[in-house]
Amino acid sequence: MKGSIDAMLREDLDAPAKQKHTIPRMMERLAAEHDFELARSTTVWDYVSKRRPQIRAEALEGRRHLDGMVPQAKRPGEEAEVAFADFWLDLAGQRRKCVLFTLRLSYSGKAVHRVYATASQEAFLESHVEAFTVLGGVPSVHIRYDNLKPAVKQVLFGRSRLESARWASFKSWYQFSAFYCAPGEDGAHEKGGVEHEGGRFRRKHLVPPPAVDSQAELNERLAAIDFSKNPNITPEVVADLKSPTWVREGRPLVLIGDSGTGKSHLLIGIGTAVTETGLSVRYTTTSALVNELAEADASRRLSSVIARYSKIDLLCLDEFGYLNLDRKGAKLLFQIFTEREERKATAVATNSPFTGWDKTFGDARLCAAIADRITFRCTLIQTGTESYRYQATQESLFPAKN
Repeated sequence: MKGSIDAMLREDLDAPAKQKHTIPRMMERLAAEHDFELARSTTVWDYVSKRRPQIRAEALEGRRHLDGMVPQAKRPGEEAEVAFADFWLDLAGQRRKCVLFTLRLSYSGKAVHRVYATASQEAFLESHVEAFTVLGGVPSVHIRYDNLKPAVKQVLFGRSRLESARWASFKSWYQFSAFYCAPGEDGAHEKGGVEHEGGRFRRKHLVPPPAVDSQAELNERLAAIDFSKNPNITPEVVADLKSPTWVREGRPLVLIGDSGTGKSHLLIGIGTAVTETGLSVRYTTTSALVNELAEADASRRLSSVIARYSKIDLLCLDEFGYLNLDRKGAKLLFQIFTEREERKATAVATNSPFTGWDKTFGDARLCAAIADRITFRCTLIQTGTESYRYQATQESLFPAKN
């Protein structure tokens, strides 16, 4: 009779929610259609409770999102996460419940926090504009969300969502995509970075509940906190670098600091801001550029590739000095700097001081020549040694120390 019961359970897959087989109805059908009256109701119930989820899973196989784990490897400037979190403040002498908006870049961990009275659509859109302004750009791949009412009108099958017209227009204007997490608790794990960041920030900066006269006053404090993550990078420095003047003058920029101190984030933000002024910008890692030049040399296209790079207004080279180059690679890179010297701006981010560059290039004279071209008239910013990612992890794991 197991096959007959399985058949009834499969019929229930397409049946209306309130017209599925109950245990008594199954026993009635077994007696009427198969002349089988020996089964006890508890026996049938035990079997159905085991088989119903199995049959549902078999039917959904290949048509649903299966549970699994994919190691995350984020790239600079590609992804971000957004979340709202509740908190309390003393506003003009009265305790009120407000919401904390957080947008966190997945790669660098850089986050922007703002306070609003409610999680309304106006607050949702305004907070994005504020975050994009602070970060100097928009994530190039997507931003992760749960199913917030300001954005989602209806949750459809899988990742599909029926979005509000205003939110769809906003995304189209800023040219970014939304990645919607699965509903419920499982979805929270898909953007755990911003969930932890919101909790960390609330424990560190909103305990005890802040006393302010207005939300604008509190947001001014939060904006100062965002910059205080790295005292070496002030709002005035960022404003100067967002201006295209230094790029038009062909002056270099060097960012030096340990891993996790915001070099890549700052490099991408500056490049995005310069792009918005109409100048051409290219972001790449040093190893990727050297590989491209080596392939061009092997296929006899080196001159055309160097000529193309010599026309870019701002060349952003990340991970400069991370990997040691052979003599050929160092010479190829030297040609790029020579072609761009004092004509086009070059910005590099490195975790190695100038004294350590000779190990990267393997030739003291070649190293001196490259360093001379990079440092002449350059703006030098030291981002420090304290990793923002490590600090955020420590504060999330040990909130009592905050």
